Amino acid sequence: MDLNEELLGFQELGARGWIALDVIEHLSSTQPELLEAMAHIVVNTQKSEIYLFEHTEEIPAFIIHCRGRIPGCQGNAQTRRITGALPDQKVTV
Repeated sequence: MDLNEELLGFQELGARGWIALDVIEHLSSTQPELLEAMAHIVVNTQKSEIYLFEHTEEIPAFIIHCRGRIPGCQGNAQTRRITGALPDQKVTV
């Protein structure tokens, strides 16, 4: 998933190649109000995007890569955790 810096501002950790759960963790510590904002998701054969009503209904805030169009991972969640941008995730079995 990619974050649209035009709407969300500069992303120090990069705007491309995020995993959805990491986006939620990142936003909860940097822009928690976005997690409660009214949104509209569009998923069709042309696009998969999330629009935030408070910003604009014409420019997506998030671009979701799905339907076989997933680009190579460009983000590094481990680096984001090391820098403290994302908390460590403990997996229990």
